[in-house]
Amino acid sequence: MEYVREATASDVSFRTVVGIAWRRKWVILVVLAFVMGATVQLTRRQPQMWRANAQMMIIHRAGPLAASPEHGLTNPLMETTSTQLALLRSDTMAGRTLAWLKNDAFERGKAADELGMVEDQSIWRNFQRNVRVSSPEGTNIINVEVSLNHPERARALADAVCNAFVQWKLELARQSVEDIRRQLQGRAEQAGRQLQDAEQVVARMKRAGAAVEVTAHDQAAVERYVEQAAQMAATRQAVAVQQSRLRDLEGRMGQVRATVRQGELGDDGQVSQLQQQLGLLETERARLGVRFGPQHPEMRVVDAQILDVKGRLARAIQSSFDARRPTVQAAAALYEEYKQAQTMLSFRQAELAAAAQMRSEFRRDAARVPDATLAYAKAERDAQLARNLYSSAQGSLNAVELSRDIAAGNVQVSSQAITPLDPFQPDWARSLTLGLVVALSLAALAALGIEQADRRVRTAHDIRRLIPGPIIGRLPELPRPDARALAGMEAPPLALEVYGMARASLAMAVRASGVEEPWRRHVVMVTSAVPGEGKSVTAAQMARSLARSGRSVLLVDADLRRPTQNRLFRTAEPVGLAEVLTGAMTLDEAVVASDTEGLVILHSGQATGNPTEMIARREMREIVEAMRNRADVTIIDVPACAVVADALLIAPYVDSILHVVGMGMVDEETMERTLAALHAAAPKTLAFFLNRTSRERAHSYGGRYYYRYGEYAGTNGTAAATPMLEGTARESDGSAAGSSRQS
Repeated sequence: MEYVREATASDVSFRTVVGIAWRRKWVILVVLAFVMGATVQLTRRQPQMWRANAQMMIIHRAGPLAASPEHGLTNPLMETTSTQLALLRSDTMAGRTLAWLKNDAFERGKAADELGMVEDQSIWRNFQRNVRVSSPEGTNIINVEVSLNHPERARALADAVCNAFVQWKLELARQSVEDIRRQLQGRAEQAGRQLQDAEQVVARMKRAGAAVEVTAHDQAAVERYVEQAAQMAATRQAVAVQQSRLRDLEGRMGQVRATVRQGELGDDGQVSQLQQQLGLLETERARLGVRFGPQHPEMRVVDAQILDVKGRLARAIQSSFDARRPTVQAAAALYEEYKQAQTMLSFRQAELAAAAQMRSEFRRDAARVPDATLAYAKAERDAQLARNLYSSAQGSLNAVELSRDIAAGNVQVSSQAITPLDPFQPDWARSLTLGLVVALSLAALAALGIEQADRRVRTAHDIRRLIPGPIIGRLPELPRPDARALAGMEAPPLALEVYGMARASLAMAVRASGVEEPWRRHVVMVTSAVPGEGKSVTAAQMARSLARSGRSVLLVDADLRRPTQNRLFRTAEPVGLAEVLTGAMTLDEAVVASDTEGLVILHSGQATGNPTEMIARREMREIVEAMRNRADVTIIDVPACAVVADALLIAPYVDSILHVVGMGMVDEETMERTLAALHAAAPKTLAFFLNRTSRERAHSYGGRYYYRYGEYAGTNGTAAATPMLEGTARESDGSAAGSSRQS
């Protein structure tokens, strides 16, 4: 006997998953068939696509001109691999590829592209989708992958992309050289004009007699003076630039002061502060939302605070983007820049003063040298500088002129494309694998969803959670031959053992309720929640088991609508309980013998009116008492509780109620209503018998015992018979059996 204990969460085992899959096998099969069929159809409709691959290599060459501070030019920009990939993915590349194909066809004397790609506009509209470029990390290799619906087209387009890109890079390289050449030519021409002007000044001064021979000491003083004069001119220019910058900053500072006086100065820090405050308030609202509803006073206060902070945050963000409203941080940065500009101006002015003083000292050193001689020395120095600049610019120009004709791009084709042999699309293996994964996932979701929505009682865990009494027996789901034999009252050994143990367990449950002699004038009502749970077979087998143990048993078929005992015992008795209720016959006249010694049956008879009204007659109590006095044990087979009220009308007159539960036959809500109704009858004993339980418990029955009964051979390696355990059952209720035989 198994008593109900507190329900606990059951672990999901592999057997449970297999059980769910077996119950929902048709749903799983339908989903699998539908998804896999759709996958096959979609894969079959996919157009065949071929893929061709070509490769290019990036070559890092030195530029046509080295960086030189004299002419102010630098090398061309060194393009990275990412830059090359971006150029290949551009729309310009599609146009250049099309142009290259047309030029190639023209050069080979073809009126149009033999593959038809020139006229196929879909290729160029979907160029970025048809052509994919990539570069393995850490290499200078560029992979070009072309996917088209024709193998030869794919190969030709891959080669065309590579050749067009190499041509494009060559044009860019030559254009870069040409741009540098034009710049250098302009600078050389300007340097030539400056040199010509400087030489003319020197020539005029020579003719004017400014070139005078001086001593070596005076010549050194002249050179120092000229150098310092040039440095002083450069410092004066720097001071002028710094003064202009300071005036601009003073104007901007004036605007900031006007904004401050108007009180419109913004604050960038306020935005971050308000954002932090809003985050804290939203976290607090989420915490309160777990405990309170939206209309709770605390929730309403927090909502008002969030609304206020959001408004302030919006205004702060708007002001931070308003250029006419400088922020505090911007004003501080502007002031700091203004102070630095003042400091720099003071520094430059000090440099200028020092340079002027130094120039005056050098002029005193060269006091004996006439001013004309000093001017001639300065003019000659300027001419020498112009001569050097012109020579450098002309040399660079000559170098670029030489490299213009040999300029090359930094990309070259390293591997031509090969015509693909097999299409990569449709990929049946990948499509079917993906379809199978999707199908299994959807099937599992559908099965679990239906299983979750199905509230029928299926497991022992569900039963323990619902029922308020002991489980006296479990009959596993039998194979079809054994199930047919059981319905024909030829119980297989496994069923014999189950019902024998159920009889003994029921006796223990009755004794636990305070009855000293369980099987003396005891009335048991057998019912279920819904039809089809096996209550009639259970009532008949329990009656036979009790009769074989030596008790006198009366089996009553109280189902006046759909009587079953006539079919189970293969009889056709036309009279029974209905005639006793109407007074047409007495109980002794209506009772008939059965095929089991000690067992008599009161069949249902022919109901002449509403069965519920017949059961509700006051004669029913008297008839039940007469049944009690007629046999040791009376078993009453009544209709399902959730269908009609017959069982609830008889329940107050019986001693025990045996509730048969068919696993997977009744939902939890119906079960709960039935149990509440039966509990209201306040029986002394309410026990439960489980039908169609999992076969995993069947190993505990039959396999460890040996039976010998007549010529019937059972399953599980045993011979059919009354189980040896029946002896134990006799011992457990032997006193009741003895007293019954004596009576």
